[in-house]
Amino acid sequence: MKTYIYNIGVGLLITASLSSCQEETFDGLKKGSQGEFTTIASIKPYSESDRSNTNSRANVQNDGRTFYWNKEDKITLWDGNTDAVLTAIKNYTEEPVSSSIPFTGEANFENGASVWAFYPEKNSDYMKFSLSDNYTQNENSKPQLQSSMHMLAKGTVNDKKISSLEFQHLTAIYQFNVTNIRPESVKIKSVTVTSNHAIFSKALSVSQEGDKLNKEYSDFTKSLSLTTTQDGLSLGNGKSSVWYMNFFPTENMTPDTQLTFTVKFTTTVDNNEVEKSTEITGSIKELYGDKLAIDGNKYVAGKRYKVNLYAQLNDEEKGYTVEEGEYIVNSAEGLKNLYLYENEQFGNPDMKIKINNKLKSLDMANYSWTPIEKFAGIFDGNGATIKNMTINGVEGKMTGFIANNTGTLKNLKFDNVTCNVNNKGLSEGKGSTGNGIVCSINNGNILNCELSNCTLKVEADNAGKGSSLGGLVGINNNNVEKCSINVIKITNKSGSTIQTSTG
Repeated sequence: MKTYIYNIGVGLLITASLSSCQEETFDGLKKGSQGEFTTIASIKPYSESDRSNTNSRANVQNDGRTFYWNKEDKITLWDGNTDAVLTAIKNYTEEPVSSSIPFTGEANFENGASVWAFYPEKNSDYMKFSLSDNYTQNENSKPQLQSSMHMLAKGTVNDKKISSLEFQHLTAIYQFNVTNIRPESVKIKSVTVTSNHAIFSKALSVSQEGDKLNKEYSDFTKSLSLTTTQDGLSLGNGKSSVWYMNFFPTENMTPDTQLTFTVKFTTTVDNNEVEKSTEITGSIKELYGDKLAIDGNKYVAGKRYKVNLYAQLNDEEKGYTVEEGEYIVNSAEGLKNLYLYENEQFGNPDMKIKINNKLKSLDMANYSWTPIEKFAGIFDGNGATIKNMTINGVEGKMTGFIANNTGTLKNLKFDNVTCNVNNKGLSEGKGSTGNGIVCSINNGNILNCELSNCTLKVEADNAGKGSSLGGLVGINNNNVEKCSINVIKITNKSGSTIQTSTG
């Protein structure tokens, strides 16, 4: 069995000490008198400057996010011979919540004795701690942190009082923020963190040797998992859930250690429940670089390490792929999903989009299109036709397939496209706002594009008075070459034709 032994500081040490071969006994102890003992238990932060930081709070509240003592918490005290369980005082109401509160309980300790304090409560193997490689978190219950967030302290008995106990963490926390960005609801089944090597310890033994306290890790595994109920946790589109899991931070978790975080979920396809998964992979340094840097590039007990995970469409479902930095659109669904998942890239001049040259057309009849606010890259239609698209304008904003084009749009055809312009909120005669099928304002290049049987439908009664209306573009400030229009209508909100143009 592979083990790792580390020294931790003397902050836990009191006057009495244990030898390496006497880690669970004290010599010469006398039975004390039975009575009620009290102590003040606090939680040691991982740095003095961070005493108020939520990362160092010890226990999880009902919201699953705030870490403090709970009023039902219990700690075990042990003098090497007898033990006792102390409970958070009965009148502690958690208002306000605190990381330092009184505990009280019946005990039988000798005056002057040194006692170890443990959280959560223990009844055997006092200097040994264990974690599972699989925990359960349900929709309506707390995460299983309270049974696995191990903390240790030491104090001295003095006339039925134990000196203040400052608990030190033995575990750190993974926090998983899971968001569903698929269009349908899903059921989350599990979240798993995996390494190529067995780096996660499930067993810890603590012993005192002279003035040092040693930690010895063993029983290593490659992965840790959180699972839900058999049915899974239902998560609608755009909804998120938060998951927590404790782990022992050991020194074999180096900055270069590779981790893979996987979320498994089920969705319904053709009335059948299908299991899918998505994952992210990276080194510990890549995933937590800034957070690790201040701690010598090591995980630290008492800290939370967050990762964002998504239930999302895979490449085949997305309908587009990324090949050598270029986005290839493979279907009408792919064009819609490109907007949905990559819209933050549209303003990047290095973005390249190309419609698969095997596609003759993209039928957008089932999708409502919101204008791309700004496009700065290159969009090559490869001669394909976007047909049956409905572009819905937003009140007071420009309307078109693209609102503001500063990039290059080329080799693309539009057929039977309706652009619903909404000029409400625009000042009459305002000349800086345009509306057109391809784009509202062109500050880039539009090359070799065609319009056929398209309609600009104006919502406001003042029709084009609040902005410029055009066929291809509303306002052109740059370059339009080799483009043509074969019938475009401008109508009012009731559908009456205001103007018909060809050319």
